[in-house]
Amino acid sequence: MKYRNTMFKPKNTKEEYALLTGDDEYLSKTTEYLLPLIDQALPRIQDESARTLHRKNLRVAIPIAAKRFLENPDNIRKEIKFSIYFTWYIHQELKH
Repeated sequence: MKYRNTMFKPKNTKEEYALLTGDDEYLSKTTEYLLPLIDQALPRIQDESARTLHRKNLRVAIPIAAKRFLENPDNIRKEIKFSIYFTWYIHQELKH
């Protein structure tokens, strides 16, 4: 699978929240927004097949991470960005 060569351009906290809450049930727009972030994290993995597997898993994990993020009212109250939360989530996934 070929990876994009684009840099992640983060939105502000309110834009990310609006994206998450206004997206479709599959979080298609959120996934499109996060793909460059995922692609920037994956070069740490040397094996191409492992990178492809992790990329697919992380795409599937976006709705799970979004649900967990939105369920915690402190994330919104403290204005924590979803992209920062998802970066932590990627780190956790890559460790396994």
